[in-house]
Amino acid sequence: MIVSVFRRMFCVSLMLTAVFMWGEGDDAFGDPFSGDQSLPEHDEAGVVDLSGRLSYKPVFFAAYADKKRENPVFLSNAVETVLTVGSEFGRTRFSAEFSVGVDIDGDNNPVFDIGARRLYFNYRADVLDLTIGRFAIEWSPMSVFPLSDFFSPAGMPAPGGDVAEEPATGLRAVAYVGPLTLEGVFVPLYYAPTAMTDYFGALGIDLYPDDIPVVLTDSRPGLSLGNPQGAVRLGLDIPFLDTYFYYFHGFMNQTLTTSRTEFEPPATVTLVVENVHRIVDRFGLTATLDVLGFIVNAEAVLTLGAPVHVTEEVELPIGPVTNTVLKSAPLARWSAGFEWEMAKDVRLIFEYADVEVLENVPEVNQALLGGNKVFGALDVRLPVGPSEQSLTAGAFYDWSGGGLTAVATLKSDFLNGVTVEASGIYFSVLGTTGDTVSVYAQLDNSLIFSLTATYDF
Repeated sequence: MIVSVFRRMFCVSLMLTAVFMWGEGDDAFGDPFSGDQSLPEHDEAGVVDLSGRLSYKPVFFAAYADKKRENPVFLSNAVETVLTVGSEFGRTRFSAEFSVGVDIDGDNNPVFDIGARRLYFNYRADVLDLTIGRFAIEWSPMSVFPLSDFFSPAGMPAPGGDVAEEPATGLRAVAYVGPLTLEGVFVPLYYAPTAMTDYFGALGIDLYPDDIPVVLTDSRPGLSLGNPQGAVRLGLDIPFLDTYFYYFHGFMNQTLTTSRTEFEPPATVTLVVENVHRIVDRFGLTATLDVLGFIVNAEAVLTLGAPVHVTEEVELPIGPVTNTVLKSAPLARWSAGFEWEMAKDVRLIFEYADVEVLENVPEVNQALLGGNKVFGALDVRLPVGPSEQSLTAGAFYDWSGGGLTAVATLKSDFLNGVTVEASGIYFSVLGTTGDTVSVYAQLDNSLIFSLTATYDF
């Protein structure tokens, strides 16, 4: 239960420093209406484009106890090199991005990571766009509270705020008919979302009681062709408004955690904690209205048979205990917000999200539903001579648990090809409710700080 509460708050908080850069990423397949819809030129077919990025990013966590600062703990101290390769052959395009990184774990041992962030072929005809390989998919128009990015882990950032992109491997097809688009995605291999548990110990958060043994179990399916996922989406593009309706079938894009206390005579008490993965059906819609620089985004998702956390009182020989279990119920989530370019190089951002269980389920844990959250921020570009700086400052508040998170990011492109970015996330408690008190209290008056230096070549 405590794990689930902290995951929701911590994941959303870390994401806030990554989502307010001007413009959108080029690697994700999102709005088919956006960008250049013209066919590729033929005169440079076969030319291979190479580029790369070298980055260094230390991230540390600092807490205050009894008004005295404790020694900071490094969450990450990573160096990474990314190589991007692209080429066009007539109407066919190839794109790949490979990464090699090294980080230091809690025991000061090097941890190496080698992977392919994307690797796909794309063919574009007059009315059809076909992609096969490994690619990212972003369907949600929201920056802070995305609901429709089903193929990416929900709230799964790396330490310090960068959203950990986890591409899907499969097939994507988009058909264009006038103002309509029909899109289909098929992912034959299931990748279970990674849990956040590894970060908890480094933060010093007590997840489980110290006085009884804890057994961790995980029902995560293995990588196989027996767990396919798929989705279809219908889009309508009219002046000032983009609207999509979609259906998704597959695993939930987040790890849910349950806990129960077990007693074995004569006096053995064990806390069993399980990570659960469920298959669900989802229907939803998204809408974006853009009028003279004022952008309004909204989305709603209906999940059939959604797992909902329920608090359950059980009487054991040692006395009454409280378990957190899952019940199935239809669940509606929605989010809405706006982005307003209120002046040149100044952008105001606001988003709100809520959730509602659509049938009577006794003892639903409202805090774990993750609703009733609000975020606001100001994003400013600061041109200084030949360089450019951007400053983002905002705050996130969770009414269900009383946790306030303040976020600030300063990014500077002060040298050719070199970018330096500093981010800070500050946690505070403005009041607590129910079972969230222990986690929010442990994070009160703490700070996560990251410094990223990047060289593009």
